[in-house]
Amino acid sequence: MNKYMLLLSIAICNTMLASDFYFPAGASSGALSHATVGDFDFWSVINNPSFTARYEKPEVGINYESRFALKELSVSSVGLVYPVSTGTVFSSFQHFGYSVYHEIRFGMGYSRTFGDKFGAAVQFNLLAFRPDPETKELYTFSADVSLNAKLTDNLDLGFNLINIPSSKFENDVGTQVPVRYRFGLNWKLSGSFRVLTEISGKNGDRPDIRCGISYELIENFNFSAGVASYPLAVSAGISYSKWNLHPGVSCAMIRQIGKIWNCSVSYVF
Repeated sequence: MNKYMLLLSIAICNTMLASDFYFPAGASSGALSHATVGDFDFWSVINNPSFTARYEKPEVGINYESRFALKELSVSSVGLVYPVSTGTVFSSFQHFGYSVYHEIRFGMGYSRTFGDKFGAAVQFNLLAFRPDPETKELYTFSADVSLNAKLTDNLDLGFNLINIPSSKFENDVGTQVPVRYRFGLNWKLSGSFRVLTEISGKNGDRPDIRCGISYELIENFNFSAGVASYPLAVSAGISYSKWNLHPGVSCAMIRQIGKIWNCSVSYVF
């Protein structure tokens, strides 16, 4: 039992440093080591909301990320995209942790295109935090902006700036939520093969470099793989998108720590 609790404490500390109330989401993203700020799919609703401006139909999805076979470290995500006449309204919800310690992020935003080449989004978030059993639920607000640009017919650029006001919780230690950034490219080498790259990080920390490849094995059936530098991880997964229901599964292996499984599904109305 003591060994289990020690592992849990170490993992939570590491996850807190890596998450800060924001988690890239989606099995397809997990397969690419989350090098997906330049990628357009349903989970752009969390990974780069500016891409939701390209949507023409409503879509809803759920994602469950199992970390190291510990439910206390799991992440649950829900997203909704709803196009309107002047753009797209979107919303997302993420929960990390368990009853003793947890982080919650609920966001709503609006995106729109600017011509055929550009898209932008703004999002406002409610953050909830319970650091220990002796502390009541804490709340604060944050705001994000994201952009995308079609540089050429085969090259997309994505940028996401998270928690612009550098919000903090009003507790004894004044817990600060850092500003995070994601910048990346999505290069379509052919109709069935793509290469994605991303640099991401937060203020006061070294950046993480991520790379991934995606290949359409048969129509609407994709295999993806990726690598991340910090911590060093390799990943792979599959997704299917022929029907209105879009399922996917992926697995990432972090050296000397364990596996992270991602299962997601979305539905187009």
